[in-house]
Amino acid sequence: MKPKFSVLIPTHNRADVIRYSIESVLAQTEPSLELLVVGDGCTDNTAEVIEPYLSDPRVQWFDYPKAPGFGYANRNKVLRRARGLYIAFLGHDDIYFNDHLEILGRHLDQNPQIDLVYSRPLWVDRNGDIFPSPWNLNDPSMYDYFMQERNEIPALCFIYRATLHQQLGYWNEQIEKAGDWELWKRFLGARPQANFHFEPQPTGLHFKASWKTGPKVVPSRLWELVKFFREGDVLPAELQVDVPPQCTEQEQFWRLISNANKDFCPTIRRAVVQLLDSLCQIHFPSALEKAAKYKREKNAFAEHAKKLKRSIEASTIRQAEQTSSD
Repeated sequence: MKPKFSVLIPTHNRADVIRYSIESVLAQTEPSLELLVVGDGCTDNTAEVIEPYLSDPRVQWFDYPKAPGFGYANRNKVLRRARGLYIAFLGHDDIYFNDHLEILGRHLDQNPQIDLVYSRPLWVDRNGDIFPSPWNLNDPSMYDYFMQERNEIPALCFIYRATLHQQLGYWNEQIEKAGDWELWKRFLGARPQANFHFEPQPTGLHFKASWKTGPKVVPSRLWELVKFFREGDVLPAELQVDVPPQCTEQEQFWRLISNANKDFCPTIRRAVVQLLDSLCQIHFPSALEKAAKYKREKNAFAEHAKKLKRSIEASTIRQAEQTSSD
C-alpha cells in the first residue's frame, strides 16, 4: 500500500542534529508516510546516525556523492522514486510539530482545487528565541513580492501534490540556489486562479543554518521587525527558550516537544497569536501615534521657523529703511 506522504530530508554533514529532524517525522500523528533521507556527499558520520532508524520500514537512506550546489540533482533522483500522494520537505536541521502532516494534509484532502499548502513560518535563532512571520500570500502585495522579489517561507512549511512533478517538472538543477523558491513559483503560477492555502497555525521550526555566519536569523524584510521584538522587549516569555551551554538548539527544542505532557507546541501557538495580536492592538498603534506626534511637532517647528524667518526679514527691511532715511 502506498503511503499518503513522502517526506524528504536532504542532508550534507549535519550528523549532530539530523536525528531530531528524523524523530520529528517519525512522531507524526499521521502514520502513513515514507521518510526519504537524501545524503548529498556526506563526509561526517551521518550514515552512522541514520543506521538505527533503518529498522523502521518507513525510512530509506540514499547515500549519494556530492551533487553541484545544494544537491538538487540528488533530490530529483529520490523524488522520482517517491510513492506518496503528497510531498513534504524538512531541512536536516529543522523540526516538525507532531501534527504537521495531519493539519496540512487535511487541506489537500478536503480541497481538490488546491495544489499546495503552507503553514506560518517560525524562525529560531541560536539563543532559542522564536520569531513568527506574518507572511500570508492571500494578500496581493505579499503574493507579488513573493513571485517577483524573494522567498521568505522555509521549505519545511510546504506540502504539495506529487502529481505536480509530472505536470510541471522537478527541482531546477541548473540554478545554484533558491531552488525551492523557483519550484514554488512554478507551482503557484500553473493556474490562473489561486491554487494554494495558507494555514495560519505554525507547524514546525526553522533554525538558522550552520553555514550562515551573519547576525540575521530571518530574511532582510523581516529583520527590522525582529529588531523591534528584541529592543522593545515584546517577545512573550513562551517564545524565549533557554538553550543550555553545550547543547544545540535542535536538541533542546526536541526535548521540549517530545516531553510527555505534549504542551510545548500548543503553548508556542498561543504565544504566537498573543504576539501578533499585541503588535496590531498595542505596539503598531503606539508607533503610529508616536510617528503622528513627531510629524505634528516637526510641522509646528517648521511653521515657527517660517514665522521667525519672516520676522527677521521684516526687521531687516525696517532697519534698512531707517538707515536710508537717516
